[in-house]
Amino acid sequence: MQQVKSSFLSKQNLIHIALSIFMLVIFFVVYIGIMLIIPQFAETSRAFISEVPTASQFLYDNYMYYPYLFYMAKITFILYFINVLRSGTDTSLFKKISISNLVVCVIVIVTTLISLYWPIIKMGSVV
Repeated sequence: MQQVKSSFLSKQNLIHIALSIFMLVIFFVVYIGIMLIIPQFAETSRAFISEVPTASQFLYDNYMYYPYLFYMAKITFILYFINVLRSGTDTSLFKKISISNLVVCVIVIVTTLISLYWPIIKMGSVV
């Protein structure tokens, strides 16, 4: 574990703050963008398909919870910086938090895209 007790505004902490803000902006755009796209897909698939797959229906019914994923990412970075104030910079912890948030974001994007396009793929195989 690389812990260095130094001033909060050290070069390493400023880099971590900048990376955190950059990642949070990306997470915000992704999660809110997905949340705005899903109703359009729901409307289109309901117009053309009589029976929507269960995964897609679940997504259509619960898409409004996507912003909570952004808040969870924000909370993890806030807790990291509280830890920095208490015990100093911990580069390995920052990497773990960043990677885990990025993995969650990628998983959410992939599962959302599969759920959104599954009715279209299913309809294409019927025709």
